[in-house]
Amino acid sequence: MFPRRRAVILIFALSILVCYAQQPTSRTVKDAVDSTISGVELREPQKTTLTRDRPSKFLTRDGDRFVQYYNATGRQMLTLIATADSDTADFRSYQLSRIDKPFMIDTTVLKEVSAFTTGKGIRLGMTQKEVVGRLGSPLRKEKNDVGALVLTYAADYPLGSGDQQQKGHLYTGRYSFARGRLIDILVSID
Repeated sequence: MFPRRRAVILIFALSILVCYAQQPTSRTVKDAVDSTISGVELREPQKTTLTRDRPSKFLTRDGDRFVQYYNATGRQMLTLIATADSDTADFRSYQLSRIDKPFMIDTTVLKEVSAFTTGKGIRLGMTQKEVVGRLGSPLRKEKNDVGALVLTYAADYPLGSGDQQQKGHLYTGRYSFARGRLIDILVSID
C-alpha cells in the first residue's frame, strides 16, 4: 500500500510541476509589452503624435476603420486600426508589414522614416534571436499556414491609471519570421 500511495503523490507532484512549467512567462511580464510604434501609443490618443502631426483620412474594410502609412522606401506599411467609432487617434492595434512590391494607394508616405521602429526597438529584418533578446521568451512558437514562424506574446494590460484604471484588457503581440528575418508585426490591446 505504501509504494502505491507514494506513486500517487509523485504523479500528483509531477503534474503540478508540469502545469507550472507550462505557465507563460510573458503573461505577467510587462517587458514583453510593445504597444508603441513610431509616434503611436495604442489606446493612448493623448500620447500619439504621428496622426496628430499628419492627419489622414480613415479607410474602412470589413467594419474596421484604419489609417495606413508607408516608410520612405515604400517597403514597409504601417496600418493603425482605430477603436470602435473613434474619430481620433485612439488605436487598438497596429500591423507593420514588409512590402515586396509597393503600391501606395490611399496612404501617406513618411519621407523622414527610413524604418518604423517599436518602443522596444523592434524593426523589420531583425532575427528571432534579436527579438527574443528584447522581449523575452514568447508565450507560443508556431508555424502559420504559409510556413512562417510566429512568436506570440500576451500580457494583462490595464488601461488608464489611478482611480480611472480599467482592468481586463489583453495585450497580444505576434511577430512573424520568414527565412530567419522578421517580416510582420501585429500588436493589439483588446
